Amino acid sequence: EGIRRAEAIGINSSLLALQKVISARVESKAHVPYRDSKLTLILKQALMGNSRTTAIVTCRSDESHGDQTLSSIRFGQMAGKISNTATTAATSVESALNTVLGAIQRCRQQMHQMEVRGNQHLQVYHTLKIRLQELELKAQELNV
Repeated sequence: EGIRRAEAIGINSSLLALQKVISARVESKAHVPYRDSKLTLILKQALMGNSRTTAIVTCRSDESHGDQTLSSIRFGQMAGKISNTATTAATSVESALNTVLGAIQRCRQQMHQMEVRGNQHLQVYHTLKIRLQELELKAQELNV
């Protein structure tokens, strides 16, 4: 009982801090309190403006959760008012290709280390294998 209460207090405190950050961003205030909670500190990059961010708000239709649903909808509307502009740094094709080739090399090294240890059965190995295929396709696209 006490542990669940402490968790609930922590969650509500983080959500309140997130609401303050979103309000400050929407109102274009000079100070945005990102450091008020771990949650807002973690989300700082996503909320600062140089990113594309998606928020999903879930609600329930039954009357017993009406207050929470209304609060969630208002939160979603406020979050939707944040204006972010995602920009990418200009880079040459050669630089992008070198970055991809470096990632391919690191991926192969990690896979080799796992093979030496006999860990090919692990999910991480299969994830690396898929990532390697994606990187190789990207390298082919950049090489054309």
